[in-house]
Amino acid sequence: MKAHGVGYKTASAVIVLSFLAWAGFTFLFSGMALWFLDQAVIAGLFVAAGTTLLAACALGYARYEDWSRVALVAILRIVYFIVEVLRYFMAFAAIGISLDWLQCATFVVASVIGAAVVIAPQGLGINEASAALLATLVGVGAGMAFIAAALQRVVRLAGMAAIAAGFVIFIRRDKANFANGKSE
Repeated sequence: MKAHGVGYKTASAVIVLSFLAWAGFTFLFSGMALWFLDQAVIAGLFVAAGTTLLAACALGYARYEDWSRVALVAILRIVYFIVEVLRYFMAFAAIGISLDWLQCATFVVASVIGAAVVIAPQGLGINEASAALLATLVGVGAGMAFIAAALQRVVRLAGMAAIAAGFVIFIRRDKANFANGKSE
């Protein structure tokens, strides 16, 4: 962001607000999933937390005039939630446990908790322990949830590595074309 003229204060605010949007949507959607899974008490807590986080995010974004960027962040966070549910769905399927989308949606909260607790790099172990605690809400063994969360982390890191490799290839190709006088 600094290369594009964004100051540290604004960049920090965007990072915090993006996290609030992610955490808010995650708790809100996971709470709604828990509601449909007849876990009303925890669902209520998750929905309240999500609503509070989204309200804080909205207050932070209210100072920005360009609402198209705010909408873009919101859309990206909702898409990221869906992708993360899909990763949990695939991780549980890989270890032979068949869960539906609602059950998998509850585990996305583990990633938010892992990101918020900064005592371990990338929430290492925190995500997995949180998933194990959430497992009882959806009728899955804690050990299997721990394994699925770890597998989900591996899939996420492999996906990010593939995206990073794609960027490197694109940038190198673009630099080579520029050096040879070609432009696309």
